[in-house]
Amino acid sequence: MKQILIALFLLFAQSSPAQFRYGAELAGSYNKLSDNKNVWGATAITKSTFGGSLGILADYGITNRVYLQPGALFTMKSGNEEATTKLSIGIPVSSFNIAANGGITMKQESKFYYVEVPVNVLYKWGQPGGNRFFIGAGPYVAYGVAGKQTVKQDITADALVVSFDSSIRNTTSQTFADDSFGYQKLDYGFKVCEGYEFSNGLFLRAEFALGITNLSNYPDAKSRNMGFSLRVGYLFGDKPKKTQDLAQ
Repeated sequence: MKQILIALFLLFAQSSPAQFRYGAELAGSYNKLSDNKNVWGATAITKSTFGGSLGILADYGITNRVYLQPGALFTMKSGNEEATTKLSIGIPVSSFNIAANGGITMKQESKFYYVEVPVNVLYKWGQPGGNRFFIGAGPYVAYGVAGKQTVKQDITADALVVSFDSSIRNTTSQTFADDSFGYQKLDYGFKVCEGYEFSNGLFLRAEFALGITNLSNYPDAKSRNMGFSLRVGYLFGDKPKKTQDLAQ
């Protein structure tokens, strides 16, 4: 095994001089927090939301076409979900009851702020120093550092011309909390991407991320982050030399 690793290292070393650049990137994202909370017999319906990230990255050329690209990002995500259950209750009036139809509604809005570390492996077509199309994939680890959450639970009912609306719970709290509506801080998963890198260092990338850890504290619920983002960035450092330049 040791001999194989040495041989691979020598192969990479001979195939191309090591290329190292660093950069920054900005992204807008379309997120969805998948969730299956069962609230009074109803499954919560989740909605997609917008977010974004800002961070730095490194771009290390293992060969002329294979690159390792780790990064450090500050990421904002959010989640909206709602569950409604129909009910029929009796309202006591004097010595008899009036049947009332209504429902119980839960609305939860959460914001998540993470420090995220992705590590992508990229394959780039074309010559170093030129315009290049690339694809890539890799894992990420994120840790929740802040967040706010609003949970509203209301019961509504109508009887003849009488109606009432009673709040069961209406709270604002931290997203990363230990209660049943809170979420775990540690998130990890993987990403796939494709994009285009210009010769001047500017790059554009489309990226899909899928979390694989269960974030929810809610009993028997499973919640995972997923999202699609469009990213723009710039790589600084020495411009890679084209193949014909290296041959001269």
